[in-house]
Amino acid sequence: MTEPDRDAEPAPSWLPWVCLGLLTLPFHPLWIDFEQVRRGALLVLAGALFAAHRRLPKVQGGKVGLLLVCSLVLSAGAQAVSQYLAHGGETPWSFQPWEAAYRVAHWLALLVLIRAGATMPSAAFAAPVATLLLVTCGFGLLQRLGVAEWSGYGVEREPVSTFGNLNVASEWTAVALAAVAVATARRRQREVAILGVLGAGRRETVAAVVAELVPAAVIG
Repeated sequence: MTEPDRDAEPAPSWLPWVCLGLLTLPFHPLWIDFEQVRRGALLVLAGALFAAHRRLPKVQGGKVGLLLVCSLVLSAGAQAVSQYLAHGGETPWSFQPWEAAYRVAHWLALLVLIRAGATMPSAAFAAPVATLLLVTCGFGLLQRLGVAEWSGYGVEREPVSTFGNLNVASEWTAVALAAVAVATARRRQREVAILGVLGAGRRETVAAVVAELVPAAVIG
């Protein structure tokens, strides 16, 4: 998180709620791939932000991110040219241009969100992150207790909260706890840290538990 750029167009106060909420809360038990759904939501959000706020501020390290995107584009172009030159009549194409463009768009979307986040102070993220952390951890705990199952989704043996994957749920909790440590008032940090420790109890892998307990220990 960075301090807001005074020369840039300020982002609305509801922006963190909408962005983080749409990337963490929506779910349906019949979704085939939760991660693809969230990646699609990320692209839509980034596109909307870029269209609504053309004067996004520059951020430290932003040029490195653009350099990474440019290197990915050049790599994809080189791969396409090499396959075109060496392609035989019956040899299948392994390079998929639309898939490559889709992956590059993910990195561009992340850069847009970083620049959009620089238009507001770090404290603006405190309430959204803490609230969503409480909701996702609480829902995961209910799944562990066997009272939040929906059409076979979120069963007691696999309490994935709203993420469809135990590892993704642990990653979100670890990152959210770290963000709370930076942006939330001290008295509330400990409340969220306690729930983070309880949330670690619903995980089934040692790595997942450690990923949540470390930032919780820092907060507490």
